[in-house]
Formats: sequence, structure tokens, C-alpha cells
Amino acid sequence: MKKYLIVIALIVTNLYCYTQEPMFQTYSADLLIIATKEGKDFQWQNKDIAVTLNYKTGDFKAIIHNNDFVNKQSNIRANEDSISNNSEFMLIDIFPIDRIIDQKAINQDYDIELQLVNNDISLSEMLNFKMNVMRTNQNAGSYRVFTLTGTLYNDELNLPAFRGYDNEVEIRLMFNGFWSGHR
Repeated sequence: MKKYLIVIALIVTNLYCYTQEPMFQTYSADLLIIATKEGKDFQWQNKDIAVTLNYKTGDFKAIIHNNDFVNKQSNIRANEDSISNNSEFMLIDIFPIDRIIDQKAINQDYDIELQLVNNDISLSEMLNFKMNVMRTNQNAGSYRVFTLTGTLYNDELNLPAFRGYDNEVEIRLMFNGFWSGHR
């Protein structure tokens, strides 16, 4: 009787493991904005953003709260006349998830478009990004470091936070992730 209970417990445990949905877990997200005014670079950093990446579909979303930016040079939080207006921005897209998971090279570059969305100001704009995905040697099967670099053109977006700055504003989004589960 004990044998049957042990066998049933093992079967149930294995079924539970196989029915869990595999996923890509993300952490350590960081967003950097670099704008130039009168030949001088200004930088704002936001480490309080939420990044999700769906393992099966490749759906990507980064939620950025505008009031969480800090000026990197002075370590001062953004104020109302700079980048902040208590607004939420989202960057969304579908990543080539199969190619990312099956990536054999240490570094792989992808050209992607992310949609920048802000419902408060009725903004929905496609932005071009270069995405570098690095797999490390320690855990090459699942761990990835993502770095996305893109440019906002403020003459097209007319974001009040960048009035007075040069037209091209650089955005860098970096996060770590790993996939778990079965394929």
C-alpha cells in the first residue's frame, strides 16, 4: 500500500511540474534618459519600473512612472519643471522570444519597435530601438541581460518635459531575465 501512495505522489508531483506555465521572469530593471541642452548632457534614471515578458507569446511591457526619475549627476529627484508630471508611460511590443531563448551567441542584436503609450496625454507612438540580448556563460540556458537603446524625437512627440532640450532624446532600458519551465 505504501508503494502505491509513493507512486501516486510522484505522478501527481510530476504532473504539477509539467502543467505549470513556463515564463520569463524579469528583474533589476533600469531606465536612463539622456537629453542635451546647450551642449551639456542631462541624465535622469528610474529604477522603479515594472517589466514583464511573456515566455510563450513574447509580449513585453515596461511601465514607467514619471515621478520616479532621479537626476544621475546630482542624485536629486525629478521635479515638476523637468521630467516629472505624475504620469505613467508604457513601452510595449512583442519580442522574438523563440530566437531569444534559443540564442547561441553570447551577444545578439535585434532591431525592434516599441510603442510608447501615455493615456493621460493621448500619446501612442512607435519608436525604433536596438536591443542587445546577452547570455552569460554561467547559466547559458536561461539567463539573459537585455539592453534596449532608442531615440525620442521631441519635434514629433512634443513632450513638455523636453522643451528647451535638443530634439533627440536617448532612452536606455536595461533589465535581467531568465526563463523557467519546460518548452
